[in-house]
Amino acid sequence: MRAALAILLIGSAFAFAAGPARRTAKVSRRTPNVASAPIVNPAPIVPAGSRFVMSHFKSNNHGGDERLYISVSPDALNWTALNGGNPVWQPAGWAGFENVVRDPAIIFDSGYYWVAYTSGNYGRHASFGLVKSMDLLNWTLVGEIACVLPGATGQLTWNPCFFRDGDGSVHILIAISPDGAPSISPIPNLRAHEIHPTSADWTQWSTPVPLALPSTNTNEFFAWREGATYHGIYVDFQQNARWIHVTSNNLITGWGGATPLYHDSWEGGQMLKKPSGGYRLFIEPGDNDQFVGGGYRYVEGSSTFTGFDNRIPRNEQVLMRNGKMTALAGISTFAQWQAANLNALPAEQQSPLADPDGDGLSNLIECALDLNPLIQDSATALPVFLTQSAGQDYATLRYRRLRQLAGIGYVVETSGDLQTWNPGQEVSATLMTDGSELVEVRDAMPASNGPRFIRLRVTLQP
Repeated sequence: MRAALAILLIGSAFAFAAGPARRTAKVSRRTPNVASAPIVNPAPIVPAGSRFVMSHFKSNNHGGDERLYISVSPDALNWTALNGGNPVWQPAGWAGFENVVRDPAIIFDSGYYWVAYTSGNYGRHASFGLVKSMDLLNWTLVGEIACVLPGATGQLTWNPCFFRDGDGSVHILIAISPDGAPSISPIPNLRAHEIHPTSADWTQWSTPVPLALPSTNTNEFFAWREGATYHGIYVDFQQNARWIHVTSNNLITGWGGATPLYHDSWEGGQMLKKPSGGYRLFIEPGDNDQFVGGGYRYVEGSSTFTGFDNRIPRNEQVLMRNGKMTALAGISTFAQWQAANLNALPAEQQSPLADPDGDGLSNLIECALDLNPLIQDSATALPVFLTQSAGQDYATLRYRRLRQLAGIGYVVETSGDLQTWNPGQEVSATLMTDGSELVEVRDAMPASNGPRFIRLRVTLQP
């Protein structure tokens, strides 16, 4: 196994090294760690350059083809459907408008892609469907997952959406009405709830807990985290089915700062952060597709969640209805990156620990951080800054991680003496529009404890 190191000393000085190079500069801070193990499962066969995968059903003039489709994309804008544009899975006894797969959300965890979806007769029961796959084509039914709301008399269960917190825990945010099933009515009691698996095989889940949102009549809650701040967007039925953005310092409680994003009555919302600043909202017209045409649109907005005005169609092989996307996992290798980026260089400059652009970052680290190995770009590669928790300052390291890389592991470690190294605490991993994750890791020790060292260790399996 080969390893490349990025080592930082936070205190009276800041030192950085990668491979054989080393530089120092003044800083007065201190910092963190976390580990991301290499992905070594069998990789799905997808077009070269793919970074995103999305689970969805098919836009078909007001429904009727509500089965599971999977599409992949290099940029979240241009999509290719797997399985020749045909569904990859459908429930036993599926028929048009019956025993459906609607609103499928996808996550990669524990070696599998998992898809949760609105099931049965349009969610008229106290459960949702869950399937899993290693290759995105062959799916196994995990089961109908019970999520019974205490006291419900006619439960309606809609739009399960995955969320992974900084500690690695997986949650589903799901809309439940205790009495909406007879008429499939989202009004007035449908609202977002949190559940999480309580068994290793994900067949058992916790009792639903309502989210404390500014509105009590909500649907399609999608969440992400940036540092200590939780973000969410949802449909507010108290505001004409308008999309709203909110923030909190807790996943369940304290949601506020409601900002209207508009796009009333559109569906399937997901927000991604842009590396250049601002955000990109993805939405589709829902049942209005019979009037305005099907398929997702994307809308550019600012870092303050304003200006989400002009909807631009995506390029989709199969018109996609309400679903979610995530990063593909373990589909490319360092060797492929070498061939694509270093092939014109002498052999000695193509090795994992070589540094052809002389910026102090080895090829392995340039690959892992999604950087250009021929341009000196180390200055902004690993920013370090202070964050506060419980009145204490903690140094925090931010880096970009590619889940698409197979056989590459990321480990952030901290030390006070360069002898004993301990893990830091991963706070958040935010999916961005280029398919990378923006990861924040915090030191377990407060900044007042004196000089601290931190290193990002990138490992390559032979």
